[in-house]
Amino acid sequence: MSEQEPIQPKSKPARLKWFILVAIILVPVCLLLASLLVLLRPSSMPIGYPTRILTTTPPPTLAPAEATPALSTPLPSSTPDPDTLLQQQLAQLSAGQIGYDGVTTATVDIPFTIRAYVVADSSEEAGEIIKALITQDQPAGSSPRVQPVRVSGLMRVRLVAPDARDFEITPLHTEERQLVGGVDPTNWSWSVRPLRTGRDKKLELRVVAIARLPDTGEEITKELPPQIITLSVNVNPSFTLLSMLANYGWLLLLFAAIATGSYVYLRSRDRLTTAVPTSASRGLSADLYDRLRHTLLRCMPFDSDADLRTLFTDARLSPWRNDIPQANTPAARARGLIAYLHQQSTTTGENALVLFLYVLADHTHPADALHPQLLTLAADLERALTARPD
Repeated sequence: MSEQEPIQPKSKPARLKWFILVAIILVPVCLLLASLLVLLRPSSMPIGYPTRILTTTPPPTLAPAEATPALSTPLPSSTPDPDTLLQQQLAQLSAGQIGYDGVTTATVDIPFTIRAYVVADSSEEAGEIIKALITQDQPAGSSPRVQPVRVSGLMRVRLVAPDARDFEITPLHTEERQLVGGVDPTNWSWSVRPLRTGRDKKLELRVVAIARLPDTGEEITKELPPQIITLSVNVNPSFTLLSMLANYGWLLLLFAAIATGSYVYLRSRDRLTTAVPTSASRGLSADLYDRLRHTLLRCMPFDSDADLRTLFTDARLSPWRNDIPQANTPAARARGLIAYLHQQSTTTGENALVLFLYVLADHTHPADALHPQLLTLAADLERALTARPD
């Protein structure tokens, strides 16, 4: 029964292989977790998209004409001064109501619509009409809100974000300044796309009443108290992943390149270390194959590829010096060399494995017990190959 092959400890290349594989797996996972933590923070930076607020620039507000300085003796006059006219017009603003979508929750990168209705009627019936209009096609996480407001015949309503990094707002109405009157509410609407996650994100409905002085036709404006919409913006997993790829894609490509290069390198080192086929298929008896393998493992040149290569500087082995199999362990090195040289021969018919055993014997001290064993093994192998049928 043949002697069992000794178990070789893992070599440095094998440990390096496992280290590279573990690093390839752990580093991208850590990068993904760190990126998700950054993106999930409420105070995270803007994500990926440019922020712009599309609103119409308001017309300049003309300051009322300066009042004529009072004379030491005031003259009687039937025409009020401009300041008095301004106060009179603002005092004539009628009571009305404003209703809008009270959105409380949203998701990053998923647009939703906010509508605002203004009616020059403060009755409860008018408020119910506004609520019914808002309830139609109402977005999820929204509830109608109706508040009293002072109303003029011409009004302007804007939706703005106090922090422009939080939302992208696009008006859906054609005119920002609209007439308000009668029983039908006047409508404004906007498409809102959240850009950042977080709680207590704010939107403001800014309402401006517009009137004209009766004598000069000069336009005056009155900005009314804003309506505040406070909502929470939740994470969008798919958008978060796309944003992470957009921001850190180059790192993922770098790790992919490193992983590919490491795989190719490790495969190239191991490509010649596969086990040799059975001895019978190679024309060697099981006993002769085991003697070859165990004897070679006792020889120092099989400790490394470099030591083994020095033997092939001998003229008898030089034809095969560029094709020596490489391996990570002495056992794999011995198997690979037997499989390769056993099939090679010189132009005169000498077998390369027999020549290798003679060269190895020449490099072994005559007093070493391996020396006669190598010579005997070379002779036995030569007889076996000569007796092998074609």
